[in-house]
Amino acid sequence: MSAALLFVTPLFPLLLAVAGLRWPALSRWNAVGLAPAVAVLVAVEIDSSASYTWWLLGSELGLDRTAFVFLCFTVVLWLTAALLANGEIDAARRSRFSLVFLMTMSGNLGVILAQDAVTFYLFFALMSFASYGLVVQRGDAASRRAGLIYLVGIMIGEVALFVALVMLDSAADGIGFDGLNNIQVPAAVMLLLLLGFGIKSGMLLLHVWMPLAYAAAPSAAAVVLAGAMVKVGLLGWLRFLPLGWDITAVWGQIFLVAGFVAAFYGVVIGLLQRNPKVILAYSSVSQMGLMTALIGVGLLAPQHWPSLLTVTLIYAAHHALVKGALFVGLGTLAANTGLWQRRALLLSFVIVALAMAGAPALSGAVAKLAYKSATKEVLDLGLLLSLSAVATGLLMARLLDCLRYLPRSDRPLSQGPWYLLFALLLLWPALWPTARIYLIDTLTAAHLVAALWPVLAAAAGYGLFMLLRRFVFHGLDIGVPPGDVLMIYAAVVRALGRTTDSVVQYVAQSATAISIAWQQTALQMRQWLRVGEFEALLLRWEVAWSLFLGLMVLLVLAALVV
Repeated sequence: MSAALLFVTPLFPLLLAVAGLRWPALSRWNAVGLAPAVAVLVAVEIDSSASYTWWLLGSELGLDRTAFVFLCFTVVLWLTAALLANGEIDAARRSRFSLVFLMTMSGNLGVILAQDAVTFYLFFALMSFASYGLVVQRGDAASRRAGLIYLVGIMIGEVALFVALVMLDSAADGIGFDGLNNIQVPAAVMLLLLLGFGIKSGMLLLHVWMPLAYAAAPSAAAVVLAGAMVKVGLLGWLRFLPLGWDITAVWGQIFLVAGFVAAFYGVVIGLLQRNPKVILAYSSVSQMGLMTALIGVGLLAPQHWPSLLTVTLIYAAHHALVKGALFVGLGTLAANTGLWQRRALLLSFVIVALAMAGAPALSGAVAKLAYKSATKEVLDLGLLLSLSAVATGLLMARLLDCLRYLPRSDRPLSQGPWYLLFALLLLWPALWPTARIYLIDTLTAAHLVAALWPVLAAAAGYGLFMLLRRFVFHGLDIGVPPGDVLMIYAAVVRALGRTTDSVVQYVAQSATAISIAWQQTALQMRQWLRVGEFEALLLRWEVAWSLFLGLMVLLVLAALVV
């Protein structure tokens, strides 16, 4: 029973997508594609797995603790996105959206359940390429540009991962994740894994696709892009990196430094944005940076990895649900609603933003307390985490301030998906026994103060910033285009293009000149060496004897030299 459920879970959305091509009315029932996944969560025991020797190269699917947590929040986000899409996506585009939506869902579910490298890679590729259709769904110039950047990132990441997995397979015993334990991972493989999964998780300097894709995609697509799929990069690191095993400390330092730099960089660039979706994209860069730093701590202190893994799962669940809720909130706020409905939406939206900032008694406070508690035995990151909480609060204040720039739609939209996700966001820390321990701790006086002061400092800081901007700088508005360093990459590519064109032109001109010179030389040789006269010259015995003696002398000299 478990083996059948595990196998059907990623394939059922694909079957539903194919059926939707024949019966377009099924496009309103995308949520049904999650039915086997829900059954897995209910009926399959944790640490269960099943092998399918007849499938691909011998696939293995399973539900370990990591997969269970990822599957929980992924199912919630895909369910919410499916319900939101029914009201947000026009009837004319619904069938096309449903096709790529279900294909992406299949890849996302499959990559979570995969227990071997080949299956993981194939579902990862399916999810990545199918999600391109979600980014370009609107079909305008902005979405096509975002889709192009997204596709370039996908291609680079896929090539990097393919090479890394081939190199890992040659060093490991089999293709299962168990075979990757306690092997010497070459530096080149570590770099490729950093690149391949770093693109998906929005790592610093690899994040350029995020602001463009989040802004271009419909809210229903952005929910799963930002909440579920970006976590697959983190999942890839959890599956393939030698976490819990002794390796050189330099890789832990790289992850740690890159993570915390991204945590603050994302906030700084996000504060210079106006589009709420772009602000949330840079918030993801910041928050995924904190999770990247956790991976770094795990690489530095392998003996503490079991507790660090628990914290990583808590933080991933927190960020996934909060970020998904914020995108659902943006889509719902943009719809046509009544005055009191809108006020209720705004109030609940503020609560979710406070959860992201780490306000007391909410999931953000739980995640941050767990983070501090688990890392203090390895490194004292308390000051950095407090400063990052203030920075996150500033970015959430900017998000709330920029809601006035949110484009409005005349289309009415059900508020059910929003309140469903809002309720789960409030309840999940109490439902998860491990998170519940930290939730209870956050309610003590000391932790209430520790969680409250960064939020108050952020509110005061943003208020001061707005006053200075209005009365001192007289409304000075400094902005950075979404994608920030993408401008530098584009300039480098253009410069390389011009250099390549110059080199090609020079080579072509040189080849033409050489060809002309050769033709002229050949013509002169033909004129000088008339065949009849040349043969007659060789037939003369004096000339032939001289040539023979010359060749003999050359052979003798060559033999002496050797």
